Amino acid sequence: MDDDRALIGLLTEIDILRDRFPHDPRFYCSDEGGIAPPATRQPAATVGGVMTSPAPSVRVGADVVDVVAIMRADGLRSMPVVDGPRLVGIVTRRDMVRT
Repeated sequence: MDDDRALIGLLTEIDILRDRFPHDPRFYCSDEGGIAPPATRQPAATVGGVMTSPAPSVRVGADVVDVVAIMRADGLRSMPVVDGPRLVGIVTRRDMVRT
């Protein structure tokens, strides 16, 4: 969130894991030939460098069915809830199961 409590990004488990595990160089020395290892990137050191931005979010009055559909399609375990630009909550898969 920024200083005005506006949602600017979302940090998920996959964001944290991205670029943290280098490819095994032994794989590229096999019979496959001609396969070059992917370019390596230095992992980001800040939340701002890792987070997904703009963040997926739903409005306060969103239909639960739509929220579940978005979460399933995007593979999200939680979804920020906004009122205009301001973050007002987070709904999780567990919340959906409880409902």
